[in-house]
Amino acid sequence: MNKLAGKIITGIVLALLFIVLFGLASALLTKSSYHFSSQYDGYGKETLKITYNRGRMKMQFIGKDTKDAIIISKQFFGFFLRFGSHYYLYATEQDGAEKHQSFTVRSFYINNVNKSDAFLISDQRGVFVAKNGKLIHLNSVLIGTSGS
Repeated sequence: MNKLAGKIITGIVLALLFIVLFGLASALLTKSSYHFSSQYDGYGKETLKITYNRGRMKMQFIGKDTKDAIIISKQFFGFFLRFGSHYYLYATEQDGAEKHQSFTVRSFYINNVNKSDAFLISDQRGVFVAKNGKLIHLNSVLIGTSGS
């Protein structure tokens, strides 16, 4: 029984190692960039710029009001694993240029419709509280372009 448990644990560890190595190898072969945006009638718009460069990523999120003034800005720097069109980010999140940083893990799906058009799907989107206290439900699907 003890040998069987050892073989099971070894198999699980090897499978997990293979999965991580596959995601890492795919990330190391990835070099692309994307620009996504979404519009909220009466409130403003948001833009998301993502650059993948051989395992490293840089992401910038900007939210603007109807007068085109920036109301929220976030930057992400870190590493990613890629499994087909699924991306898993391990990054530091920075609010604005001078604020504190924190570690974050994000996941989303990016699909290229053609050479220049793409869309992003994320289930980690929530709500934004406007200055007037109203809740703005953020879109889970962002449409944009691919700069490969």
